[in-house]
Amino acid sequence: MPKKGTGGFEKGRLFIFFRIVFPEMGALGPDEIATLKSVLPGPDSAPSYDPDEVEEYTTEQVDIKEFGKRDPNEQGAYDSDEEDGERGVQCQQG
Repeated sequence: MPKKGTGGFEKGRLFIFFRIVFPEMGALGPDEIATLKSVLPGPDSAPSYDPDEVEEYTTEQVDIKEFGKRDPNEQGAYDSDEEDGERGVQCQQG
């Protein structure tokens, strides 16, 4: 995810938590298996995408305790973009 105020050049940390529960062996009958095969892509299907429009990223394992922690150098959504009380040009109200 791009960090606010960096023009999209600096990336933050995006956490995605997956919990996948697979059925026990033999829990699905032939009808359920046929239904799943009809709605899911086959194992040989190649993804269709434009390589010029996709940004590839390799995931890495992290400690779940890191989830929700802020980078001390990162500004929050409610923090001001102005630093040290400096103010830009203000429009005159009249």
